[in-house]
Formats: sequence, C-alpha cells, structure tokens
Amino acid sequence: MRRKVCAFVRRCQDCHRLKPFPYSNVGLHSREVVTCPLERVFIDFVVPTVRSREGNIAVLVVFDDFSKFVCIYPVRRISSEVVKNCLVEKLFPSFGVPQSIVSDNAAVFKSSRFYNLCFSWGIRHITTSRYYPQASQVERFNRNLKVALVICHNFQHTHWDEQLSSLALAFNSAWHESTAGTPVSLFLGRELNHPLGPKRKLFQLELDKDAKNMGEFWETTLGNLRKARAKVAGRNDAGRRRAEFRVGELVLVRVHPLSSKSRQRYAKLHYK
Repeated sequence: MRRKVCAFVRRCQDCHRLKPFPYSNVGLHSREVVTCPLERVFIDFVVPTVRSREGNIAVLVVFDDFSKFVCIYPVRRISSEVVKNCLVEKLFPSFGVPQSIVSDNAAVFKSSRFYNLCFSWGIRHITTSRYYPQASQVERFNRNLKVALVICHNFQHTHWDEQLSSLALAFNSAWHESTAGTPVSLFLGRELNHPLGPKRKLFQLELDKDAKNMGEFWETTLGNLRKARAKVAGRNDAGRRRAEFRVGELVLVRVHPLSSKSRQRYAKLHYK
C-alpha cells in the first residue's frame, strides 16, 4: 500500500506543476567558442527610459562575440526599419557582414523585414530561448553600459546620448580578461588613437610590424577564450549534472501566463 501511495503522489500533475523543483542543479555549461571576428554577433536594444534632448529613446548595441568589439547606435524609435538602417548603412560598410546574428525574441527581430535583411545578406539569424535573456552575451555589456550612463549623466538625464562615442572608444580600448587583449586590436588588428596617446606618448605606432600576424594573434586569443570558457564551465558545473531524458518520460514545459482583467485571469493563480 505504501508503494502505491508513493507512486500515486509522484504522478500528481498538480504537484509537479506548482511545487518548486528541488533539483535545480540540472544542466551543464554548453556555450561554444567562436574562432574569428564577425563569426557570431549579438544585437539588442538598451532603453534608458527617458527621451534625450536629441530625441533618442534607445541604444542599439552590436557586440562581436570573438573580439568583444562593440558598436553603439542611438536611435529615435525601436523598429525593424531602424535596425536595418543601422546595420546596412553603418555596420556593414565599416566592418563587413557577420556570419550570424543572435538576438532575443522581440517583435523587432522576429519581423519579416529583419528576416528578409538576414536572407538577402546571407546572415544566419539565431534567437535565444524565450524568457531567458542570460543566453545572450550582449546582456553583460548592457549592464556595464547602464552603469556608465548613470555615472556620466546622473545629474542631467536628458543628456545620456551625448557621450556614447566616447564610451564606445573606452570599451573597445579596454583590456579584456577572457581574450587577454583589447577588443579593437583583435577586431581591427591595431590599437585606436585616443586623447591620451599623442599627449602622453603612451604608445608608438609601429608601421613596419606585420600587425603581429593576425592568424597567430587570433590563434592565441582563441586559446585564451577556451581557457576562459573552461574556467566558467568549471565554476558553473560544480555540483551540477547533465539533463538526461528517457523515451516515454513525462516532461513538463514552463509557461508564462499573462493576467487579463476582462477574463478575470491572474498570472499568480495560474499554472506555471
């Protein structure tokens, strides 16, 4: 009788759907390392929640996964047409066309206009899992960008877009731990001139150097990225196990219901 009761309780659908899952240590780190710039590019919008004096309401961020090079474009509205103009008129002529673009599932990136853009330029479009923005590498940069905007414009909130070019220069010239180099040196093969360079003579441009042989330079960076990935995976996978499923096993899918006052439905009292 005890076994039958235990088996009945384990098969209770309501308990499985509503009670917290005790084994949250399922799933291992599975991110793959790219091998060259523009192989995988992440794209996302950052919304400072206030319109600037220039009329901008958001920032379109394009982040290269290999070099960590970033492009920042202030925009006056969020739409697929704006994304297309920024990519076709600014990013592609300056740096080239990426092999793949990773975005979230926002309507801007799921529209037919953005699909046609990727198809016409031969770009593979990849979307992250719904309701899981952590899968996008650009989310970490977005957090750093928001911190920088608060530091620079905490007194004048409507001026948040006035120093975006300087912030982009600072981010791209900063040493990155995972690559053991600066994003711009990996992306362009040279360091950028900045205001302190000519005045303080912090570095000298060596024109007779072969840009450190970009093939060897990228190979070294790839080794650094793999070491950084192994470090992150070791920290993330500690005490976790691989998710394994058997044929015929019951699998529950998490849903995200919305409240509706007209239908008298409330998300907090709905099955998850």
